[in-house]
Amino acid sequence: MANLHIGAAAGFLNLIITEWAIRVVVICSLVAHVVLALVAGIRRRESTSFGTLILWLAYQVADGAAPWALGKLTLGSTLREQQLVALWVPFLLIHLGGTDNIIAYSLEDNKLFSRQLYKTVVQFLGTPLAIYKQYIASGGNGALFWASVVMSIVGFLKYVERVRALQKSDFGKIRTSRKKQPEPESLRIQPLRSWQKKLKDEQALLVAHELLHITKGAFADYTVSEHLLQQDPNLKEIFSIMPGEYGWENMCKVVEMELSLMYDILYTKAVVTHTWVGYFIRVTSPIATTTVTILFCFHFSKEGQRIADIIITYVLLVVTLLLDIRWLLRAIASTWTYAFLNHMPECWIQHEVLCTGRWSRLRRAIISLDLRSWLLPMRGGSYRLWAGKIGQYNLIHECTYDTASPFSKTVKMVASDDTLMEYRYSKEPHISQKIKELLFQQIGSSLQFSAPLRREPLSEMPKPEFHTVLKRRRLDEAQAFIPEFPELILTWHIATDIFLLYNHQQLVNSEGYVLVEAIKAVSNYMVFLVKTRPDILPGLRPRSLYDVTRSALKLIWRKKGGRSQGSKTREQNLARILVEMEERPLEQGKESDLYKANFFLSDGTKFAKVLQEWLIPDNQERYRSHVNRNWYQIRDDVGIRMESEKKFLFLIPEMEKWKGWYGMQALLISILNSWVRMLIFVSARCSRDSHAKQLGRGCELTTIVWILADHAGIFGHEGRNNRKYS
Repeated sequence: MANLHIGAAAGFLNLIITEWAIRVVVICSLVAHVVLALVAGIRRRESTSFGTLILWLAYQVADGAAPWALGKLTLGSTLREQQLVALWVPFLLIHLGGTDNIIAYSLEDNKLFSRQLYKTVVQFLGTPLAIYKQYIASGGNGALFWASVVMSIVGFLKYVERVRALQKSDFGKIRTSRKKQPEPESLRIQPLRSWQKKLKDEQALLVAHELLHITKGAFADYTVSEHLLQQDPNLKEIFSIMPGEYGWENMCKVVEMELSLMYDILYTKAVVTHTWVGYFIRVTSPIATTTVTILFCFHFSKEGQRIADIIITYVLLVVTLLLDIRWLLRAIASTWTYAFLNHMPECWIQHEVLCTGRWSRLRRAIISLDLRSWLLPMRGGSYRLWAGKIGQYNLIHECTYDTASPFSKTVKMVASDDTLMEYRYSKEPHISQKIKELLFQQIGSSLQFSAPLRREPLSEMPKPEFHTVLKRRRLDEAQAFIPEFPELILTWHIATDIFLLYNHQQLVNSEGYVLVEAIKAVSNYMVFLVKTRPDILPGLRPRSLYDVTRSALKLIWRKKGGRSQGSKTREQNLARILVEMEERPLEQGKESDLYKANFFLSDGTKFAKVLQEWLIPDNQERYRSHVNRNWYQIRDDVGIRMESEKKFLFLIPEMEKWKGWYGMQALLISILNSWVRMLIFVSARCSRDSHAKQLGRGCELTTIVWILADHAGIFGHEGRNNRKYS
C-alpha cells in the first residue's frame, strides 16, 4: 500500500515536471526580461542596494531560463496539444537577445562575445527545429506557423544585435575602429547663449557626445588629436578660464556625462541601436509583434488548447509589444540619435529634424510620457550625472563601536566578507553639493600645477604616441608620487582623524567646517578603497596592511579603552590613548609603546602631533619663543624618523620650507590638498579594466578624477581662478 502511494506521488510529480516545467520557465524568463527592462538603469547610480540584488537575480534567470526552455522545446517530445508552445520559442530567443538597456552585467561578459557568437549559431539552428517539430510533425496550424517564423526573425536579429554590441564594447575593437575613422575637420558644438555661462544638463550631454572620443581613448588606450579641440571657439567659451566664468564647473559636468555615455557603450546596446540597422529593427519590431498578435487573435483556432497556454501566449504578445514600443520611443528620444544625425553629412534629414527643433520637441513629448518623470522629476540629462555617493570607512570609529547589525551578521553566513563590506559601507548618504563643489575645486587647483597642463607651443609638441607617455611622466613628477601607497593612506588617515578629534571643539562651530567635512569624506573614502576595493589601489598588499592596522587598533581599544573621560566620545578617547602610547617611553632612542604595537599607528600619531605643532598657539609666551620654528626643529621635537620624514613631506611638501605658524584654515586646506593629491594618484594608477568595472557600479570618484585629468591636460586649465576657502 505504501509503495502504491509512493508510486502515485512520483507519477504526479513527474506529470507536473513534464507538463508545467516549460511553462514555469517561460514565465520566469518573461518576468526576468521585464525586470531588466525596468531596473537596469539603477547601475548608473548605485553599486550595492536591494535594487541591484534584484537586477542581478533577474540577469541570472534571464541568462539561464531561456536557453533551458529552448533546449527542452527543441529536443523534447512532441504532442499535438503542445503546438501552441512552439510560438513561445521566438519569444525565448527575444529574451536571449536581452533588453536595450543591459547586455552585460560585468566587464567579463564583454570579453566573452566569441562564446555568445557560438551560442548564436546553436540557437539559430535550434529554433527552426523546434518550430518544425511542433508544426510540421504534428500538423500544426498554418497561421501559427507563419507567426512563429516572423517572431523568430525578430528574435534572431535582436540576438545578433546583442552579440554585435558585446563585440563593439571590447576595448580592442574600440581602438581598431578608431584607427579606421578619419579625423573630423570640425566639431559641431552649439555655442552658449549670450547671457549664459553655465551649461545646462541637456547642453552638457550634447557636448559630451562630441567629446566622447577623449574618454573612449582613455579607456581603450589610444591618443586623440588635441589641436582641433584646443582651437574650437565654442569649447574655448564653454571651458573658459577667465575670472567670473564657470569653465571648470562645466568641464566637471561634461566629464560626468561622458562617463555615463561610456557606460552605455560598455553595458548597453547603444552602440548598435543608433545605426541605420538598429533603427530599422526598432521600427519593424512593434509592427511584426502587432501582426503576430492579430494572427493569433483572429486566425488561429484555440479549440483543444489549454486555457493556461492561451493566457501565457497573450501575456507574451502584449508585454513584448509594449517593450518594443518602449525601445522605439527610447531610441527616438535618446541624445544618441541627436549625435547620430549631427555627425551625418549635411542633408535635408539633418536640417528638418535638428535645425528646426523638431527633435527637441519630440524628445520632450516622449519624456513626458515616462511615469518616472512625474514621480522622480529629473531635468534633461541630469539622471546621467554622478550620484555624488562615495563609500565611507573610518578606522577609529569602526574599532570603538560594534557596527555589525543582526541582519548583517545573518547575511555574513551566506555572503562573502567582501560583499558584505561593499554593501555596508557604500550605502552612505550622498555628499552635500557644497562639499562636492569644494572637493572638485581643490582637484582643479591640484591639477593646475601639474606639468601636463603647461602646454608647449603647437610647433614644439611631441608626437601623439609619445605625448601620452610624457603627460603621465610629468604628472608623476608634478605630484611627487611615491610607492607604498596603501600604507600611506592608512597612516595619513590616522593622523588626520587624531588631529580633527583633538580640535573638535574649535572646528565644530567654525566657518570653515565645510573643509573638515570634505577632509573626512576623502579620508574615509580612501580607506574604503583599501578595505573593499583593493584592486583599484597600487601596491601588492593593501588588504593585509589594513587587517594588521585594524587588529592593532581593536586590541588597544579593548585593553585601554574602557575608561571614561567625561564628555569625550569613544573616538576622542582612542585618539588620546594613541597619543599617550606614543609619548612613552621618553628616553632617547627607545621605541614607544605604540611603535611596538603597530608602526603605522605610530607614524600616524606623530604626524598628527606635527600638525598640532604648526597651529598658532593661544599662549602668547609660547608664540614668541617659537615664532621662527621650522620643519627641522619640529621634526626633531616630535621624533620623526628619516623614513617617516619622506612620507610626511610627500603629504605636505610645503612644510619643509615653512617658518612660523599655520592658521587653522590654512592647515585644513593643506590637509585637504594632500588627500586630493593622493586621490589623483589613485585615479592615475588604477587599471583601465578597474575603471570600466566601476562604471557598472554607480561610477567611482577615482574614475571621474582620471578623466578630468585628461580633459584638463587638453584644455589647459593652468591659470583659472578658483575660489579659496580661507
